[in-house]
Amino acid sequence: MKKFMMIGISLALLAGFTGQAAAAESDLLAAALAGQSDERIEDGCYGLSEVMVPYDRGGALLILPKKDGKTFNKIVAPAIKVKPSTRYVIDWEVLPQQSLRLLVFTVYENPRNGRDPLNHVMSFENSSAFMRVEKEIITPPDATRLRLHIYLSAKSLKSDTLLGFFKSLKIREIGLSQPAPALQSLLGKNILPISNFDALEVGEKDLSKMGLFTGFAQKPYAAEIVRDEGGRKVLRVNYKPGDYQYISWYSPGIMNLYGSAGTMKCRMRGKGRVQLMVFWGRPKFHSIFRHFGFFDLTPEWKEYSVGIGCDDPLTERVSATIACRDNETEFEISDISYILAD
Repeated sequence: MKKFMMIGISLALLAGFTGQAAAAESDLLAAALAGQSDERIEDGCYGLSEVMVPYDRGGALLILPKKDGKTFNKIVAPAIKVKPSTRYVIDWEVLPQQSLRLLVFTVYENPRNGRDPLNHVMSFENSSAFMRVEKEIITPPDATRLRLHIYLSAKSLKSDTLLGFFKSLKIREIGLSQPAPALQSLLGKNILPISNFDALEVGEKDLSKMGLFTGFAQKPYAAEIVRDEGGRKVLRVNYKPGDYQYISWYSPGIMNLYGSAGTMKCRMRGKGRVQLMVFWGRPKFHSIFRHFGFFDLTPEWKEYSVGIGCDDPLTERVSATIACRDNETEFEISDISYILAD
């Protein structure tokens, strides 16, 4: 089996070097070629300017140099300030080498938890064809700064080898996000079918009564309503590899969520490794899975949260999801919500 190597490219909106407000357009490539940076480059990675080689026909070549005799898989560029609940466009003129796949992620900084984990935005491969890609993104309701990560996947990825060509890479601000008029009465509210488990009987094991998604064919995970040491009713989940791996609560009914921003929150404790996810449910099309980073659960109760903007015009439902991803896990959850920003 051929192994695919992954290279993490951490890019960022570069307008905020001097602490000024976010610009209407941020030229990432020009800043990289100028060697601009707002932070110390960490050990074991590159700065974006270290891998962007000026090309005599304009733009830059993507080449990974050896650094201290090593080739690293992470490239860091500075972040800039962004506005919350605001629409931006990634505008990228790029030519990836043959069989090179590009995976783009965002990381948002915020006052809620410092920063949210990686959030997948898009992936593509185009067989060495030059193209211009424009992808809309909507910032979470409390975002202050944005950083992009681009992962490159290829059969062979070596240092001092030409990996691609960037003619331009910019981020443009479009304007504030505009939730659909029908959502106005729901702004500021939890739109999941349940927020806690107080109304359920201890010993309940019916997933549907817990508001959980049940439309799957795989073996169900074990779930039961129990009382914690303080007497409060909570949901206990026991997941084993081979079970359906998504513990999901979908918003009920049909609603136009495009242009809205929201925050998923949950309070959990347990043991094992899980991942927070937000699904955009769409009619006639595959759901969009927004993946956030994995984290290890703790024996103590802890609140977890991620912010997100809905940039898909087909979305009619949202799911707040805890993914176990084939990691044996046991956890309890006392509260769950997806709150639309007002």
